[in-house]
Amino acid sequence: MSENKRVIPKDSFVMLSRGEYSDYTVLTFGKALEDIDIDSLIEEYLSIHPEQSKRYCFKEYAFLKWLCVDRKLIEELDYIEYHIYDFSITNDQEYYIDNSEKVGDKYNV
Repeated sequence: MSENKRVIPKDSFVMLSRGEYSDYTVLTFGKALEDIDIDSLIEEYLSIHPEQSKRYCFKEYAFLKWLCVDRKLIEELDYIEYHIYDFSITNDQEYYIDNSEKVGDKYNV
C-alpha cells in the first residue's frame, strides 16, 4: 500500500465530477461524513462489481449511488451554480438553483 493515501477528510465539501474537456460534467456536490480513503473505496467497490474494472465499463452513477446512498459516506447537498461567462462575453451569465433529486433518486441504477 502506498504511503501517500488519497483521503477526503471528514466534513470536507466535495464536488463529484466525471469526464474531461467537452464531456466534463459535475455530477453532484456533497459533504464527507467520515474520512474517505479513495483508493480503498474504489478497491472495495470493484471487488463487488469486478466487471466495471474494464476500460469503458465503469458505471459512475451506480458508484455514486453506492457511495451516497448505500454506504452513506457523502451527504448530497443542494447547490447553486453561477456561470459567470463564456468566451469573455460578460452578458452571457447564467444562474442555476439545483433543486433536483439526489443521486439515488435521479439515476435509476
